[in-house]
Amino acid sequence: GFSRLGESAPFDVADNDSLVVTPSADVARGATLTAAFDLPSVERHGRDWLAVYAADAPADSYAYVGRCVYAGTDCAGRIALVAPDKPGAYVVRFMTRGSYVCAKQSNAFTVV
Repeated sequence: GFSRLGESAPFDVADNDSLVVTPSADVARGATLTAAFDLPSVERHGRDWLAVYAADAPADSYAYVGRCVYAGTDCAGRIALVAPDKPGAYVVRFMTRGSYVCAKQSNAFTVV
């Protein structure tokens, strides 16, 4: 068996990554959205991408709304996206390596 030799004091893990969409309320259908990202903890790859999803879509969903936009290889930046034509609550997801693995999800925004 194993014997515990000691343990550390409790600690918090900080989330220094951000993905923020503006505007976030009362967005018109087809309006331009700005997704500002700063993701220092995400290992960047040339096939990272962002897309708009329904806020209640499963995390590994293939059902993004509209088209996706490649993010490039910078850790931080701003990407323009188009608001969906259907009213409802949405988020932007940052996907890594050309996959459907969500590294970060934005704040929710509402299309009216």
